Amino acid sequence: MATPLVHRIAWYEHLPSLLAAYVSYEGGSLFPIFPFSAYMLLGAWLGCWLTLQSGDRIRWLRRVGFLGGSALVLAGALVGMWLPIGEVDLYRYTPIGVGIRQGVALLFLATVSLALPLLRSAQSLLVLFGKQALVVYVLHLLLLFGTPWFDSIGRTHFKMLSLGEGLLAAAAIVVATLGSILVWQRVRSVVTQPSVLRVLRVGMAVALAYLLLA
Repeated sequence: MATPLVHRIAWYEHLPSLLAAYVSYEGGSLFPIFPFSAYMLLGAWLGCWLTLQSGDRIRWLRRVGFLGGSALVLAGALVGMWLPIGEVDLYRYTPIGVGIRQGVALLFLATVSLALPLLRSAQSLLVLFGKQALVVYVLHLLLLFGTPWFDSIGRTHFKMLSLGEGLLAAAAIVVATLGSILVWQRVRSVVTQPSVLRVLRVGMAVALAYLLLA
């Protein structure tokens, strides 16, 4: 809800660039804390809420997804048309855009849940990827947008790829990120010494943090 107020402030005039980039689009940041932290927090809340359900979680997810998602999209669209927001980017600067995107995400989750009976054979892999979702997210950011030392297609070819090229790039990123998880699981199965695994985990965490924040 605070997103419109936060983006009215010229943060680069009051904070070092390293910090201002977390709360402003002006320096080229694509995912400032406002509003993008809302997606993480709402997703965490939904996950915790589902774990507390004693009955059929899939049924609950479908109910919340289809009903709640539709309500959010419809309400967001109607409010967006009714409010006199002018030329403001609905999805970058307002809670309305957050609500619409959350609604679309809920509808997507509910729709995907319908395919679960067809994916029983891959359930162990899906569980593995779900547990490593944060790692997958960080890896995809590095592959898509690069690091402070090198750019990637998210910067060098922003909105420049054709539909076919975009699908190919997306497929390559999915294969690379999920493949990295499988490689890491293979390493864990081969390296059995706890001390070595601990060093590898800490080293990977430090390397990722350095690439993202340096």
